[in-house]
Amino acid sequence: MPPAHIANPRLTPRLGFVLLWKTLAENHLKASGLDYTIIGPGGLYGTPARTAGLVLMPRSEYRAANVSRGDVARVAVDALRNDAAVGKSFALINSDAATTET
Repeated sequence: MPPAHIANPRLTPRLGFVLLWKTLAENHLKASGLDYTIIGPGGLYGTPARTAGLVLMPRSEYRAANVSRGDVARVAVDALRNDAAVGKSFALINSDAATTET
């Protein structure tokens, strides 16, 4: 028997449970004992990096906002080089209110 959300499309949320599955995968990673840094970008723009400031926030505080793909890449590379990023999970957005070097 298929799961209820497949058997009844009216129960399927707009993104098809993608946020649920991402959360379950992240929880599995956190419990694995492996080093990790989880970056939850806002909606992705194809704009160059550093055209607006960056804001890192707890994922629970994220509200709809956007971020440059270039900035996501820059933060991912920086996280690989920064031991303080290990074991962290955060949302990442661009904001004109933040400086470009935030």
